[in-house]
Amino acid sequence: MADNPDPSSLLPDVFSPATRDWFLRAFKQPTAVQSQTWHVAARSEHALVIAPTGSGKTLAAFLYALDRLFREGGEDTREAHKRKTSRILYISPIKALGTDVQRNLQLPLKGIADERRRRGETVIIDEVHAVAGSKRGAHLALSLERLDALLHTSAQRIGLSATVRSASDVAAFLGGDRPVTVVNPPAMRHPQIRIVVPVANMDDVSSVASSTGEDSHAGREGSIWPYIETGILDEVLRHRSTIVFTNSRGLAEKLTARLNELYAARLQRSPSIAVDAAHFESTSGATSNRVQSSDVFIARSHHGSVSKEQRAITEQALKSGELRCVVATSSLELGIDMGAVDLVIQVATPLSVASGLQRIGRAGHQVGGVSKGLFFPRTRRDLVDSAVIVECMFAGRLENLTPPHNPLDVLAQQTVAAAAMEALQVDEWYSRVRRAAPWKDLPRRVFDATLDMLSGRYPSGDFSAFRPKLVWNRETGILTVRPGAQLLAVTSGGTIPDRGMYSVLLPEGEEKAGSRRVGKLDEEMVYESRVNDIITLGATSWRIQQITRDQVIVTPAPGRSARLPFWRGEGNGRPAELGEMIGDFLHLLADGAFFSGTIPPWLAEENTNANIQGLIDEHATRRASFRGVAIWSSNGAVMKLATGVLFCTLPMEDGCMNPGRWRLPGEYMPYGALTRLWSPVMTALLRAFLTLMVNCPTPRFFCLNQKSCCKLSARR
Repeated sequence: MADNPDPSSLLPDVFSPATRDWFLRAFKQPTAVQSQTWHVAARSEHALVIAPTGSGKTLAAFLYALDRLFREGGEDTREAHKRKTSRILYISPIKALGTDVQRNLQLPLKGIADERRRRGETVIIDEVHAVAGSKRGAHLALSLERLDALLHTSAQRIGLSATVRSASDVAAFLGGDRPVTVVNPPAMRHPQIRIVVPVANMDDVSSVASSTGEDSHAGREGSIWPYIETGILDEVLRHRSTIVFTNSRGLAEKLTARLNELYAARLQRSPSIAVDAAHFESTSGATSNRVQSSDVFIARSHHGSVSKEQRAITEQALKSGELRCVVATSSLELGIDMGAVDLVIQVATPLSVASGLQRIGRAGHQVGGVSKGLFFPRTRRDLVDSAVIVECMFAGRLENLTPPHNPLDVLAQQTVAAAAMEALQVDEWYSRVRRAAPWKDLPRRVFDATLDMLSGRYPSGDFSAFRPKLVWNRETGILTVRPGAQLLAVTSGGTIPDRGMYSVLLPEGEEKAGSRRVGKLDEEMVYESRVNDIITLGATSWRIQQITRDQVIVTPAPGRSARLPFWRGEGNGRPAELGEMIGDFLHLLADGAFFSGTIPPWLAEENTNANIQGLIDEHATRRASFRGVAIWSSNGAVMKLATGVLFCTLPMEDGCMNPGRWRLPGEYMPYGALTRLWSPVMTALLRAFLTLMVNCPTPRFFCLNQKSCCKLSARR
């Protein structure tokens, strides 16, 4: 009996009989994270809950709060309904996650019976790591402090996350100046991950027809994409349901179209047509790309530019088994329940270690499930990055989250919004602001300077054209808003940057599922489009009927050849810590120590090993070529550079566009956002060191080749 305890004994006594009976009928027993979270919640402590995906975190956060609603439902219920107040606030970083949680909560709500009443008591922040390190998180932290000011007592805060490295930092962000209990039971899940390289030499790819048996696709010889597409389709057909992750919306649409073309060709339902391989970059597209639409498809795309109604249809189709594959961006990365997903495929390198864990965790997303994932790198550098990320995933080495420190732009927004609700007492507002973690060290002089700016006390007459938003009565210490400030707070607030997007809509009267919205297109894509053009969005072809100032009106065009959409500005950065780990791995390869030890199982495939060895050999050859520069160099300074003195501290590269042309790239300076600031400094140093009189107002490359001893050429 000791080995098999009564499941009811694992539930805290604070649960009502109705809740206990429902839970024991619905589940065998609580998970470790659920049991620990409920005990913390019963003590009314703030909690940060860290556990892998599929471990029951969401129910752990909600069940105690729902049970309390049920137990206290008879008290003043009629008054609560009159006031239309809430007791539980759920916050998620994306809209789709909130909709998914609302849908999944119907089961416990029906089993326990929900009753609403006065006084908010619980705030649940799902996937807290997604916002803690950004200004969105700072905005949220101060919003929670403003919420507490409206309540009789501070609401209990429960944060949920599967990928947190520094629990203490995130706990401090969650609670502000309040203590937070961290619930972090040992993780029992061990994902199965492999890196798949479909060719023996990624730098010398022959025609796909020779090995895959698929159509050769004129114009695509020498591209690795046919191999990747065929490999992904084979894996999709081996599994019941698959999610394929990409790093951009454009690539998601292109890959969806290609998978559907290949699938239709295998079924002999539609001929496969040529697609230019050069446009299959993950961050850009071109209006020359065309795909053949078919009434047979195996995949649909899912990203932020597809309307929520279309996304909901895709999600339900995958969960029900009607759809075999979804090609998604980060829109499915967080904890949305997609049913029994068997496999996750990552194309190219994920944006971070935490992102990789979240994505792989979509497979086997149930208690006791095992996540199965495949990485398909596009290049040898992708292979290196993927190897490092997978190793870090198994070792639990995640990137640190650093909340913004004193973000004054967010403070200004929140001050205007709070003053628009009611007059603010300056000293009380300062105290409340400092309770939020991002502003805990905010100096009073900086706070006052922000209020000066908002109230029109500018440091220079040059700013006199800007209309003040607030009135600060320094005698009474009261802040009030000027006319129009409330509208400004509602329409112009927030920390998510606005992008030039056109709404894609059906004509009036042709609504489907209650909505005309199809999705969104980049303004540059719309600028290059014309009426009667056929475009693809969400695996469906659409004919452009009308283009207005901010809308594109479309009608369905099934079976028509269509252009693929693209979105600009989707270049993704990389955390500095991950860059350092990749650098360490590259040093390991350069020193020849990688193959002297035990090869990790995720790198054990023959093609994967061969391409890593090829990268090592290529690096050795190019390094020898670089040393040879010293033989023909007549300039002592250049000779010194060529022999490796500066190579230890400044990175050198041999560009793939100009092999043998070594250069010192400015964009590889630490923290690339500061490149332009470093440019004049580096120019002065190079001028002094090489005695070259050059004018370098923008970031430039220092290049060495055998035709030109030394040359500074502008970045292309």
